[in-house]
Amino acid sequence: MPIPPHQGMGCFAKGCLVIVIAGTLLICALGVGAWFVYGRAVTRFTSPQPADVRIENISDVDLRSAEEKVNRLEQASANNQETTVEFTGGELNALIARGPLFAEANGPARVAIADSTLTLELSVPLDQTLLPKLKGRWFNGTANVAFSFSDEEFLFELKSGEANGRPLPEEFFIGFAPALNRTVNESFRREIEKNNQATVFWQHVKTITLNGDKLVVTTQRR
Repeated sequence: MPIPPHQGMGCFAKGCLVIVIAGTLLICALGVGAWFVYGRAVTRFTSPQPADVRIENISDVDLRSAEEKVNRLEQASANNQETTVEFTGGELNALIARGPLFAEANGPARVAIADSTLTLELSVPLDQTLLPKLKGRWFNGTANVAFSFSDEEFLFELKSGEANGRPLPEEFFIGFAPALNRTVNESFRREIEKNNQATVFWQHVKTITLNGDKLVVTTQRR
């Protein structure tokens, strides 16, 4: 039985969480593709075709649980209250699958969480990198990422990953991390500045962390 769309959800459910979990990591993927084409063959790390990473069979339980938790966060922000909410990987995938950010692409990413690490599988067009020979090419790969949010900034640590079925070398993760964190935080600030409701919400987010197999969001009083 199809899950009916939830009505009346605020800014967080309509895109903020997706921006955090997937949108910012899509920026990471674009950076991965950009970094590698300078030193490696385009055909080695990119593909002429997208990969199928659609999220299918979203369960009623995951979607409704995710919506309830999103509502709790929104209410805590609106009422200037402290609260802590934990999301599973299944709940995040439910939000990504139903979120407007990926509506046209039909879900170009899916996530899993284990051992305080988020694994992102995604397929991203590289046309916008504006680098030679990338028109019509795709970054298809996975990234294992540890990250946190505090003091209004994200901190990402790329642990491992692969592109086009090939493992990414260790030196990439060391060299690319500063640029990734700078790019993600700059893009994040630009996005929330476009929406007053989003700005207010994020002022109340104290921390976001990965703990075991959960994404933990804590709000604060302002």
